[in-house]
Amino acid sequence: MRGMDTMQIITKMPAGNYHFFKLVGTGFSSAVKRIEIGFDVRAGKTAYVGRLGIDFPSGLISMMTPIGMRVEDAKQDCVDRAVKEYAVPLPDVVTGLMTVRSGAAPPLPPDDPPPASSFSVEFVPAGTDHYPPTEAKDVARFKNILHWPGEPDKVMGEVQPTTRPYVRVGELRFGQAWYFHSNIKELVDTHVPRVGGDAVLVYHAYQTSVAQAHLQSGHPEDVFFESIVLEVIRYTDR
Repeated sequence: MRGMDTMQIITKMPAGNYHFFKLVGTGFSSAVKRIEIGFDVRAGKTAYVGRLGIDFPSGLISMMTPIGMRVEDAKQDCVDRAVKEYAVPLPDVVTGLMTVRSGAAPPLPPDDPPPASSFSVEFVPAGTDHYPPTEAKDVARFKNILHWPGEPDKVMGEVQPTTRPYVRVGELRFGQAWYFHSNIKELVDTHVPRVGGDAVLVYHAYQTSVAQAHLQSGHPEDVFFESIVLEVIRYTDR
């Protein structure tokens, strides 16, 4: 390593699977190097994910320069330091070390929400009936389910049962991509009325990665690598 500086990070994050995707040079070098280091955050748990060591060779560094990366377990030292320096109580810390991965990884997340037109969408009718567009605004989602590979499905938030009679219109399927919250709302509010729907009975998010993008406005925002399926319904008491 160039020097032996260690930065300790303590933060609160939503449950999910996270990745470091790139190293960005500072100072004389502004090179960006693609990496793939993953770790998991579990709901209601305080997790230690390890000490990430990065070995830089001597000389000028570019995006093609090979670097060494390793994950070390220094949990007790980290916990003791955090308690001493930040006066943060850390009982029952679980260990879930980061993994340096060499396989296929998602593309780098965008710095700002992409336009709605950049997402692929497919509509699969529930039957042979076709419905005219509606004028639905702020489309309701009555149930939201998160699907993680190898994990039990998780219902997100409260389930809001619909009290109005309805028919199933079909499914809207959005392809795998990085989605900001604003992207999701715009796509739901645009496409559900377009296919003749009033609301979403079940929203399915098939998620594989979560990242934090730093918007050009300077504000951080979570962004999700996933595909989305909407079960679209139409009210029959209009």
